[in-house]
Amino acid sequence: MQETPILDLVQDPPAPPRRQKLMLLLYAAIGAGIGILLPEVPGDNLPGFNLLFWLLWLYVAIGIHELAHLGVGQLTGMPPGGLIVGGFVLMKSGDRWTFRFDWKRMFGGGMAIPLPSKGDFRVDAFAWMVAAGPIASLLTTLVCWLAFVKYGTGDIHLKDTDIPFEAFAQPIHLADADVTIDETGSAMKHVSVSIGGISATGEYHYDTGATHPHRFRILLPATDAKELETMLTPALRRASFLTYAFNFGRVPQPGWLTEMHAEGVIQATSLSLAGAPITNLKTSVTWDGADVTLTGLTGRVDAAPFVGSAAIHLAARQPRYELTGTLSGFAWQGGTLTAVAGLKTSGMGTDLLSNLKMEGTFTGRKLEIGTLSPWDTVEGKFDFAIANSTPRLRLSALTIQSAGTKWTGGAETQDSGQMVVKVADGSRHMEASGALLRGETLKPVP
Repeated sequence: MQETPILDLVQDPPAPPRRQKLMLLLYAAIGAGIGILLPEVPGDNLPGFNLLFWLLWLYVAIGIHELAHLGVGQLTGMPPGGLIVGGFVLMKSGDRWTFRFDWKRMFGGGMAIPLPSKGDFRVDAFAWMVAAGPIASLLTTLVCWLAFVKYGTGDIHLKDTDIPFEAFAQPIHLADADVTIDETGSAMKHVSVSIGGISATGEYHYDTGATHPHRFRILLPATDAKELETMLTPALRRASFLTYAFNFGRVPQPGWLTEMHAEGVIQATSLSLAGAPITNLKTSVTWDGADVTLTGLTGRVDAAPFVGSAAIHLAARQPRYELTGTLSGFAWQGGTLTAVAGLKTSGMGTDLLSNLKMEGTFTGRKLEIGTLSPWDTVEGKFDFAIANSTPRLRLSALTIQSAGTKWTGGAETQDSGQMVVKVADGSRHMEASGALLRGETLKPVP
């Protein structure tokens, strides 16, 4: 009897081929990579996973690929001898075909087995047969993509998804949104988002081919301007000192900023600006590259309505701001003030106040300025700036009606912070002082 040392457990079976070990290691590495990266993918960006459905379409894709091999092989003189798609094995044995299912190959890909005639092997025919599979896969992908573009409309619900955006310091956390996609673009409705500590609701549309393809409507609760500035830091201050120096004072604009074309509406219940709340804020926004324009800007400072427009310029290392508008009926010193003004500033944080410059005209009614007689009406021009950390307010073309007398003159803030008012009625002169910007009243100067 022939000796069988392996079956008799006298000798160990031969080790698996080295190629098999390498393939096992490769599969293990791929599996580990998917296991590590998959939790980082926002789950709601992926369709619901159904193993049977996924396996079905995997087999369809493999089948198209392998059938293309066999089809071109048949056309070039190599009849089919077998087809393997996952666990389905179809083999030719003589004149018969046999079929079996091998569960070990369920995720094993596919194979096409041609049967070239003996002595009739042609390299060109074999090359076409080999190339047919990848070509069929590419064509299948193209057809699927075209079908999606043409017919791939539908609704998607997104939940708890993080979306990075270069203009923001932190990703947009999308808590909820209903998304519709069609051939014209996409729309997101019932959107609830948060960025850092700022929450908002609204909607977003992307219109393919539009001048401003990005369109939005944002509703903010009570928000602090400092938090907004922190959130928008990448858009407002894009270059470090070294970048600025090595580009000889020029600040290169990132691609996302150059290509930004958006328009929309922003509303805020309240915006705290240097501690002063502006309520019922609303504005239309147009963003083109490095220029952001705010039109139809409305809000209330205390109970006084404000109407105006603004512009933000992002081309330089630090942002520049321009604001024009009218504040009507602002309650002050027992009466009301109305001002028409233009404002300019630049920088971020405390630099905004240090670089602030403002000028305009004003009118007032029924003002009780300390121990002086009440001012029935007052009007004039003003300009305001910060110099050496001291607020400087200057009034010119000042006209005051008080107790039937018309006084004209001017006023200016001194280094001490005191506002000195000097007026005359033609025959008499009057001078008064007081730190009006600190809430003090005016007192006559002897």
